[in-house]
Amino acid sequence: AGAIATFTGRVRAKDGDDDPRTTALEFETYEGVADDRMDAIRADLTDREGVEEVLLHHRTGVVPDGEDIVFVVVLAGHREEAFRAVEDGINRLKDEVPIFKKETTVEDEFWVHDREEVDRA
Repeated sequence: AGAIATFTGRVRAKDGDDDPRTTALEFETYEGVADDRMDAIRADLTDREGVEEVLLHHRTGVVPDGEDIVFVVVLAGHREEAFRAVEDGINRLKDEVPIFKKETTVEDEFWVHDREEVDRA
């Protein structure tokens, strides 16, 4: 392999200047379902031309601000394949894997999917 590309997602203290400071995120998954979906994504990405190995990991439980949450690592023949697979890997993980996020700020605590439903209404 000629390239190793990685993505590491971290807990941000703030999304925007007007947002209250985030102190922690808590992640929960459906037992087994999340692992099965990550395995399927990993297999799809590994089957791509030029991709040799893919690793995906998402933490669960409480993760304080500034700590790492999610990792995508791709070993590939060339940087182009590695970069594409890393980007697709994190996007698919966020879109397809049932991981639920609770945000704790200095002002509030809420499940992010509940707040997104209210914002869409």
